[in-house]
Amino acid sequence: MRAAARRPATHAEDEYHMQDSFHIAEEATNVCAHTVWRDAESARLATERLLRIAKRTRRRVHVLHITTAGKVTFLATHKDVATVECTPQHLILSSPDLYDRLRPFAQINSPIRDAHHRAKLWTGVQSGVVDVFEFGHAPHTREENPGTYPNTPSGMPGVQTLVPVMLNHVHEGRLSLERFVDLTAHGPQRIYNIAGKGRLAVGYDADFTLTDLQGTRTITDDWIVRKCGWTPFIDMKTTGYDHSRCRSHARRRSAGQPHRNAGSVSGHDGQELSFGSDRNFITVQIGEVQSAAAKEIENWFHNITTRRFNAFQNIR
Repeated sequence: MRAAARRPATHAEDEYHMQDSFHIAEEATNVCAHTVWRDAESARLATERLLRIAKRTRRRVHVLHITTAGKVTFLATHKDVATVECTPQHLILSSPDLYDRLRPFAQINSPIRDAHHRAKLWTGVQSGVVDVFEFGHAPHTREENPGTYPNTPSGMPGVQTLVPVMLNHVHEGRLSLERFVDLTAHGPQRIYNIAGKGRLAVGYDADFTLTDLQGTRTITDDWIVRKCGWTPFIDMKTTGYDHSRCRSHARRRSAGQPHRNAGSVSGHDGQELSFGSDRNFITVQIGEVQSAAAKEIENWFHNITTRRFNAFQNIR
């Protein structure tokens, strides 16, 4: 750990404990045993060992995808050395219902646990223990996952669904919009000190997402862009979704290339975008949105960045 150039990000499950208890998985009749084999004790042992090493080497660490009530409680008292991530999957889904519904496709490391652990994760989000939302977990296609547990791969899609499923919690009052932005934009930038990211400010890269906070959507498998073609949130009705994204290094799509998710906003011919004083620095390209809507988005962006720039100039 001393040799790491940046803050180490660690998946904390104890390999020794899991090897000793692997017979649970081998003797299992279905994937529900996944959460029994990779139990809360495995998470506790690995996390406590990680923090001991971090303190001994005087290094701060980042703990990936926490899933247990015990981890939330333990990490709350060690924020001086540890930052924390959790996923929408672990905040929304729970066992045993998920395993009954998705069978081997419910398998993920660390496992989806029961409602008791899920409730404690929400406590961690609301109290500030959790610093970042993460979303990707190496999903597999249906053809890649035909086996019998434990000879089945772990992984679940989540990139495309993060914004709508978590904005739904904003709509329901469980999460403030400001906290959601912090967990998805400011948090990663703050932890890893990423230059030019995480702020709507002059000089920063123009990465942002336009959302419809009142729009509704039912998540379906055929909406998923990922190669796997499925989602654990199928048939979930959400209020709030992302319909346009601006990325500072976006590649321009070829003519006629479909865009099945949100629209995209990019600079002319894919040039890098950054927030600045030039009112004409941005060109809007919206995938399947009508040109009138594209113009409306462009005007909105022009107005908000102009106001921010003027405020910045006044401060200076």
